[in-house]
Amino acid sequence: MTANHAILQRGHQSSPSREIVLRVGTSGTTYDFGTWSPSQYASFVIPSNDVGQGNWVHLAGTSAFNGSNYTYRLYRNGVEVANSAAGPGLQNDFTVGWAIGARGCVSGFERVFNGAIDDLRIYAASLSAATIQSIMVGVPPPTQPRIAGFALSGSN
Repeated sequence: MTANHAILQRGHQSSPSREIVLRVGTSGTTYDFGTWSPSQYASFVIPSNDVGQGNWVHLAGTSAFNGSNYTYRLYRNGVEVANSAAGPGLQNDFTVGWAIGARGCVSGFERVFNGAIDDLRIYAASLSAATIQSIMVGVPPPTQPRIAGFALSGSN
């Protein structure tokens, strides 16, 4: 891979600059979760056995706001592998909707993901590590988190 490739992304726009993304980044060498403008990501170097071996990898990202700053957490196969105690970060005045497997932007799609994506979910709240682990192994958590109601094929 020669550039960033989005798994799930929302809001790439130029004015004002906004974007939240779970992606394969840094020319195919990292998994990233976070926001652009300002650039704040939890990043993890992709293990060699994750690529080209036919293995499925479970990725999850969470963001939590403490009143002044966001913390982004990245999970791989149910284990937290990176976090970033970022700044004010995550903007939610997006004019561009969600895109799965690409970077959606005003003029179309770019940074297309080269791989398979299965069972993608967007939750209305940040999940705990235990809940992410339960979802990853296919055991429903005791209290099912609410899946957010976003129109993934529409404008928002």
